[in-house]
Amino acid sequence: MIDEADSELSEVAWHMLDASRGVHDDASALQVALTVIALKSLSDWAERESGDSAVHLPGANAELLVPAEARFSVLERASDVIQTTQAALDGLAAKNPRCGAGFESLHLPAGWRTPSSGELLREWVSTAGQLRVARVWPPDRSSAGSACTRLVQRSAERGKRTGDVTPPWELAELLVDLVAVAGPAVPASVCDPNCGTGELLVACGTRWGQDGQAIALYGFERRASAVASSNLHLLLSGHLPLVEAGDPLSSPRLWDAREPKTHDAIVTIVPIGARTPPAARKGSLGRFPFGIPSNAELLYVQDALRRLSDDGVAVVLVGRGALFRGGKEAEVRARLVTEGLIEAVIDLPANILFGSAIPTSVLVLRPARARSVSRPLLFVDAASCAESRRGRRSLSPDLRRRVEGAVRNGAEEPGFARLVDESEIQRASFDLSVARYVRRPVETTAVDLSAAAAELAEVEQLRADAEKRMDLAVAALGQILGAS
Repeated sequence: MIDEADSELSEVAWHMLDASRGVHDDASALQVALTVIALKSLSDWAERESGDSAVHLPGANAELLVPAEARFSVLERASDVIQTTQAALDGLAAKNPRCGAGFESLHLPAGWRTPSSGELLREWVSTAGQLRVARVWPPDRSSAGSACTRLVQRSAERGKRTGDVTPPWELAELLVDLVAVAGPAVPASVCDPNCGTGELLVACGTRWGQDGQAIALYGFERRASAVASSNLHLLLSGHLPLVEAGDPLSSPRLWDAREPKTHDAIVTIVPIGARTPPAARKGSLGRFPFGIPSNAELLYVQDALRRLSDDGVAVVLVGRGALFRGGKEAEVRARLVTEGLIEAVIDLPANILFGSAIPTSVLVLRPARARSVSRPLLFVDAASCAESRRGRRSLSPDLRRRVEGAVRNGAEEPGFARLVDESEIQRASFDLSVARYVRRPVETTAVDLSAAAAELAEVEQLRADAEKRMDLAVAALGQILGAS
């Protein structure tokens, strides 16, 4: 779990972002800050003090070769820090072909190639050069990976635009815990097809990529700056950078031989409210067998199922509208339900994501071939139980345990979790809104009938006394008017 306190490394990186405010956009500034931290960390971790040297990445159980040109001391002495930084990144890519497109995504953004940007970058290199980045494994709050995660979280929480949406760490942990509850004990391969700045992949690595276990973490991301930031995030967390640029809807190519065709787990947050790109309709046969709605969220769900191994599990966060909108989306939901692909639907509160206040829900999915028997769908209302913290809804550890327990045991809890047969869902036209099936119990208060009767008698006596006084007042008024 990420500690809210800042280590020296993350504090230095935060000051880097503050220094770029008003000069560079937040996403590219985050990318460059992570680049400086990564080059400094790799140099400090290298087994040899000069020349080419290997760095062990325990999360992937792999060796990364740090070439001489990527040494931080070279950056500190450089007359052209921009060109030297890019040469360091190119050297890492050339020496580590296994990472392929992951290292190829590491480059300085175009807006950072000006003289003024060079001065800012030189200042950052000088500041980072004063630190000594310790090698900590498993990662804790003093590690570079944890510092990176805190930086990304802090940036998102304070409103810096580093991507579409960013999950808070407790939500990332919940989604990964749901994979652990519903899926393989230790997945060998995990994919996030919309990985943003890499929080969900890093959370998977934090849970499973320790104690000598190796886990392969793959991803797709549409935005170039986020591709680089997610790869740096993975690298600093002890994993190979295997995130590639692309959108699984408009770039449906299969990944090359480095990456398995299917994965033990898919965990992702779809682009909420995204429209279906025209490219998704080309060659769609087999990719989207349940239909192609104009809204893209359920296309990402179908894509996730296509990438799962036989016994894999997908945990997909969607906007709540995808659960009840009609038309083609209703047809897709009908197929998902009747073919037994959905195991659970979990409502999350609005305003839980950084960058979006839209209410969201989580779908836990499993290929039909992984089911031995048909079972009812589990609906869980975690939205009504969420807490408010600093203007944003949050998931307490107790609430997360309740959600995980309900999914693990398939257990009902009045007002919180309910198992629903397919026939009832069909009668509701395959509306998967949790509120339709899970209703909070109406709170009732016991009434003392004897006390209520006595109170009523007292009120009736007061009314009778008031009527007598009113009659006397009316009679007196009549006498006065008659005398005049």
